[in-house]
Amino acid sequence: MFGFGGGKFYEERPINKGFNYVYNIVITSLCFSLFNLPWIVASLILSFQIETALFYLAAAFSAGPAFVSAMYTITKIKRKESFNKLKVFFMGYKHNFFCSLKIWLPYLLFLALLIANIRVVWLSFENAALLLLFVFIGVFVTIGIIYALIFIAKFELTSIKAIKLGIFYSLRKVLRSFLFAFVIFVFFVIDRSNMLITIAIGWGLLVVISDKIASPFVKEIMFRSNLQEPTLPADEELMPLDIELQAQDSEEKNYPRS
Repeated sequence: MFGFGGGKFYEERPINKGFNYVYNIVITSLCFSLFNLPWIVASLILSFQIETALFYLAAAFSAGPAFVSAMYTITKIKRKESFNKLKVFFMGYKHNFFCSLKIWLPYLLFLALLIANIRVVWLSFENAALLLLFVFIGVFVTIGIIYALIFIAKFELTSIKAIKLGIFYSLRKVLRSFLFAFVIFVFFVIDRSNMLITIAIGWGLLVVISDKIASPFVKEIMFRSNLQEPTLPADEELMPLDIELQAQDSEEKNYPRS
């Protein structure tokens, strides 16, 4: 009825589409878990507390590129369901690996410094306002970085431009940012209580929710850049990106990622 590569029912009834959609999320979640093994291992052997936070950050090295690849795959699933998910995931991982690391590694370093400062303030039991400020900064930067990863999964952007857009939208829509942060918090609570759920469907579901939350911003970027999604050719699954940002100014065309 459906296989690992295609995952599509032959009948197009709504219930079949629903099952197929869940199946696609599961496949994406499993692929994400495969590329995020260091984090899974760290979750199994370490308790999550501020003293072990640095070990978790080191284990999260591969999570950024894996998230971008999962977002890339989910984006293609929304447009065309019958293709090899594993192949597309690998393709998205390879294409976006270095660009995503340029965003993800500085963010992990930022988190390490932020956690160190929070620990100092926490142990001193002084200046609760400063502690709250650190938390707020962490929330907005985290959401901004996630937005940036979503943008590079959908557009051909430099890492610097993606970060600027991500931070801008995280500050522009404060309530949406806190809602997003709450979703991520709930996800990690579930991850700590039942990792099998996270591996089987949790990661894929988090990517889908992230895509929904960032959808208005993606549409706005397309509108402001006068973009339209290209017509899909027969070999669409071989395209490196779903959407490419084409600068209106000829001098800005084909700019390299940085």
